[in-house]
Amino acid sequence: MKFQGFVRENGQVGIRNHVVVMPGVICAEMAAKKIASECGAVFLANPIGCGLNPKDMTVMPDAEGGRCSTPDRSRSVRSDPGTGMRRLRSNLRLLF
Repeated sequence: MKFQGFVRENGQVGIRNHVVVMPGVICAEMAAKKIASECGAVFLANPIGCGLNPKDMTVMPDAEGGRCSTPDRSRSVRSDPGTGMRRLRSNLRLLF
């Protein structure tokens, strides 16, 4: 069986080369959909709102990081309205 993937510039192996746009919170979903449709990217929904409890604030970056860093993704863009999400954004910066 022949592997149909490729090696990226950073040495990671890729299967597809999708660019992903994902809203940071549900209120940014329309903006993320528009961005994805305008540039031919893949939209990933995020049904979570701004009312995250402390445990969710620690789990969410891991979940989003996992969804956005699989071998079929070349880049991931996160869209959020910038209100009330500072702590979550700072946690996510560590992942990308």
